[in-house]
Amino acid sequence: IQSKFTLLDGELAKVDGQLTKLECETLIEKISLSQNLIRQFTKDYLISANVTKGDATAASFSSVSQRDIQRVLKLYMWLKTSFKVLEKYGYSTVSETRSVDNNWQLSVRALFVSLALVYYFRLNANYS
Repeated sequence: IQSKFTLLDGELAKVDGQLTKLECETLIEKISLSQNLIRQFTKDYLISANVTKGDATAASFSSVSQRDIQRVLKLYMWLKTSFKVLEKYGYSTVSETRSVDNNWQLSVRALFVSLALVYYFRLNANYS
């Protein structure tokens, strides 16, 4: 299981010191899940287009890339910084009922917006 996170760990090393351990673990988990879902959606789509299961499985692996991870991380860092700046100047980017830490809410929002921007537009209309 650890080996599947090697590429993610390498990308996270580039922002070392800027993220908490919990953020890193959450990013690894959610990026990996997103990439696996895109692979599965691609495979299902290809099979529905009469591509053989073996060919669809092989082709689905190249439907996501290392660049996707880089894009998610760049967007994540930019959004998190932007949300913090907005908060600093009085624009609320999280709910008023703060049941959890404000910084964590900013991180979660930045993560999901980043994942959506990188992966959502790849989905077929049937999946979006």
